[in-house]
This record gives sequence, C-alpha cells and structure tokens, in this order.
Amino acid sequence: DPSGHWGESFLDIAFIAYDIYDIKANGWNWVNGLSLAADVGGLALPVVTGGGLLVRGAFHADDVAKVVSHADDVVKVASHADEAVDALRLAGHLGDGTHAVLTASMLKQVGVHSDEGARLVKALAEQSTHGSGSRVVLGEWIQGGGYIAEAKINGGIFFETAEGVYDALGRDADLAWAVNEQFLRNQLATGTRIELHGFKSVTTALDNLAEGRALRREIEYLLQHAAEYGYVLEGNAWIRR
Repeated sequence: DPSGHWGESFLDIAFIAYDIYDIKANGWNWVNGLSLAADVGGLALPVVTGGGLLVRGAFHADDVAKVVSHADDVVKVASHADEAVDALRLAGHLGDGTHAVLTASMLKQVGVHSDEGARLVKALAEQSTHGSGSRVVLGEWIQGGGYIAEAKINGGIFFETAEGVYDALGRDADLAWAVNEQFLRNQLATGTRIELHGFKSVTTALDNLAEGRALRREIEYLLQHAAEYGYVLEGNAWIRR
C-alpha cells in the first residue's frame, strides 16, 4: 500500500487488541476506556494512529488535565468507532465477542442518557442475542447448563453477553440491566413466546432469587410490562394473545 494506510491500520488493530486485553484482564477504567476509543477512532480516520498511547502516556505522566482538555477530540474520534468496528468485524479481524466489548466500552463512556447511548444499548442487546426458534428462554446461568443449554439443545432464543462485556461496562449493574431490558423489549415487540426455565413457577423463582439478580429483574419487568404488548402469563410462559 503506497499510501501507508495499511501499515497504520495494522498498528491500530494491534493497539485495539491490547486495549481489549487490558479491559478483560483489569476491568474498565478511564485509561483503557479512553485508549480504546482513541485507537478505534484512529482506525476510522486517515493518518491518525497511536491515540491510545497518547492517552496512556498522559495518565501515566499524571497529566490528566491534558487528556481532559482534549475530551472533545476523543468524543469526535469515538463517533467514528462503530464504522471502524463494523469494517473490522466484516473483514474477519474481530469476532462478534470483541465487537460487543468495543460497544460496551463506548457505552460506559457515554452512558445511557443520550441518543448515542440509546443506540449503543440497542447494538449491544443485538450482539447479546443468540439462538433461534419460536420461543425465548430465560433462566439462571449455570456453567454448561441452565437456560443456555436448554435453548441450544431444544431450540430457543437466549440472552448472553460476551466475555469481557461486563468488565467493559465498568461492572455497572445498571448499564448491564439497560442492555438486558432492551433485549426483553425487542422480544416482546416480536410477539415471541417467553418461557422461564428451571423453576416450578414464577412465584417460586421470585421466592428464591435475591433482589437485584438479573433473572429476578427480568421476571419483574415482564410482570409489569408484558401486558402492554398483549401478553398474558400462563404457567411459566408469557404468551401474546
């Protein structure tokens, strides 16, 4: 490539890979989060590379003010990140799991209370939707079993975030729930049957699940909102009539 753009892209991909490794290993923080945004943005913009190194250098030099003073530039760069991530994923450089980690990292930075945040929540909900069939399966997460195994073996749609996504969200339960809730809204809008797996009844599940648990929040959300979409609860399943 005479322009040198491929060489820059190769470096950007390497920087992004390191940022994601850092997030998975150490959890999300301002250093690796801003570094990831800068590096992904650098991939989308010509003749801009190494932004993450500049961010890390500023923090490690205790020159936080320097980074803050360029916050608008970071946001402008990050606004191009989704285009770059889509291009990389389609090119085979990044898997869907890494794509989800990138989306989660950007969501952590912008929050949910903005148009960009709402768009990222929808994107991450789609990236966390798996399986196929005529039903959605809810239940507790169990290694090698639980609701995911039920959906995979007997058919069904299920929600599962990729490895590293929760850390990229800063281990923020409310951000994670915003994505989970979007998944439920998406499924309710399609009229797909929603089944609770692993409990004798919805009441039994609520009696055994602690406050704040993801499955409990899913059940409570459906009890409060499923009827708005024309659903009724029959046994352990919400069915649209």
